[in-house]
Amino acid sequence: MKIKIEKTFYGGRYMWRLISGDKIECEGYCAYKTFEEAETGAREMINRIVEATKEEIEVEK
Repeated sequence: MKIKIEKTFYGGRYMWRLISGDKIECEGYCAYKTFEEAETGAREMINRIVEATKEEIEVEK
């Protein structure tokens, strides 16, 4: 599975989205003050997905 991390600014906070193809797999809102914190949150979710599915995930740049 290939996933892209999209970081955007929303409601005064940064958020992340994990996107696989044209489908948004999951999102995190309003919890991060910096892009770096948002990316860390996304990577933690990727680790949870890998544990649950046992599927390798490649993060697109």
